[in-house]
Amino acid sequence: AAATCAIRIKGDSMSPKYPSGSIVFLNKINEKAYIEWGRCYVLDTDNGAVIKNIKKSEKDGEIICESLNPEYLPFEVNTQYIKGWYKVLGTLTLE
Repeated sequence: AAATCAIRIKGDSMSPKYPSGSIVFLNKINEKAYIEWGRCYVLDTDNGAVIKNIKKSEKDGEIICESLNPEYLPFEVNTQYIKGWYKVLGTLTLE
């Protein structure tokens, strides 16, 4: 699938795979169709965009967001606060 948009990464929570300043290419998905658990997504939330690996939560209506950098703890997000789901297709890192 072709990318529908791209964003620049800020912060090091997803380093080393997605370092700060790199650009990720995204494709908007319909999360009601299915979600590939364990995959990296950009979530457009009420509090801004986050890039995280998404895991299933034991709590109904919530998901677990995990960083690649072990210095950042996982956190849960209620899906009612997510306005858009974007699958990460690839990354561009500039020297």
